[in-house]
Amino acid sequence: MTTQPVTIADANLAEMRIEEEAAWGVADVTPTYTDLPYTNESLGQDTETMESEIIVSSRRVKEVIVTGIMASGDIVSEVICEQFDALWEALSMGTYSSTDTEAAVAVDITVSGEDTVFTRTDAGDWTTKFTVGDWVKTSTLTLAANNGFRKVKTVIAAVLTLAGATGTADPTETVTVDLLAAVVDGNTFRSYTGEREHTDLANTFEQLLGLVLNGCALAINNQQKLGVTFSFLGKSETNQTATGGDGSPTAVSTNNVLSVASDTALFMEGDGGSDRLVNLGLNFTNGIYPVRAAGEGAAGLAPIAMGKGTKGLTGTFEGLFELTASQLIMNKYRNQTESAVAVVLTDAAGNAIVFDVPRILYTNARSNVGGRSQSVMVNADWTASEATEGSVKLLWRIATFTA
Repeated sequence: MTTQPVTIADANLAEMRIEEEAAWGVADVTPTYTDLPYTNESLGQDTETMESEIIVSSRRVKEVIVTGIMASGDIVSEVICEQFDALWEALSMGTYSSTDTEAAVAVDITVSGEDTVFTRTDAGDWTTKFTVGDWVKTSTLTLAANNGFRKVKTVIAAVLTLAGATGTADPTETVTVDLLAAVVDGNTFRSYTGEREHTDLANTFEQLLGLVLNGCALAINNQQKLGVTFSFLGKSETNQTATGGDGSPTAVSTNNVLSVASDTALFMEGDGGSDRLVNLGLNFTNGIYPVRAAGEGAAGLAPIAMGKGTKGLTGTFEGLFELTASQLIMNKYRNQTESAVAVVLTDAAGNAIVFDVPRILYTNARSNVGGRSQSVMVNADWTASEATEGSVKLLWRIATFTA
């Protein structure tokens, strides 16, 4: 083995991991961390300062006063099914609902507009397991068009109406319907301790306390990997000479990175399915802010808690300009008509993730001609507001399916 005159940390040998805290800003004792896949990160401590304004004859600044510290930064990654399930829950400040299955149900499948209707021909009742707004997977059906992920539009006893990709009528069938786990935005507070390890430098660790997910940006762009940026605010950062965990962190998932081009199973604008999505951006913010009090925290400098402000969700849409669908989007914008967007992505193993925004208003839209030898595109900006689906009020919903 050859030694070098200096030891410099390499990015390829740095590891990032997190663990949920029992108390905000306090690291648990030897927890099991979870390793995070990431492409880059900017987590660290921010220091707020002020210059003294006292006049001195030397004309120099008398001193610089530290007025506050806190942690902040982003973790940028690529979406892998199951890998970020806990972070989606923490970001939404909600709790996942339970999964369920209705197996081997005799049905008559009909089509109503863009909706697919499953009418039971047995004595069963869909309402015992499903409600408006749920995401489900239908399977075991003969016709491929009737299998897949859809959203419950209405449910009344024997009649289950699903929005999404339009199915095909089939009067005598047997279906299995799986209910996806889902989380909607709420107010359940969660925080994390973060740890950065430089594995090529002996005993070199950096610990970040009280990290709260303040936002997330999703880049669902055609011919690209599904990209995500998680944004954090926290308490502080310190150097450590050993891991704060038990030394056996949970490894990164072996599931494949999602590809927007090949793994997009469904895109919905409004109630209907559409396969003409090119790019979709979602930007969610939790409105987290630091709470401070003189003389408290780390010598009065660090936050003593995190406050919960107003949540927000905005986005962008880019799609091919088509005869019917695109004109409908433009008309919604021009007439101030509310809509909705949702996208489902599945990996090679059949796992899936759904991002569902049930109430949006287009705030800008254009279908301009950009130049020669290119398709005309629809480009739109939108803002989400509180929706009501059944008994649930929400800004957005994230649903997951494990094959």
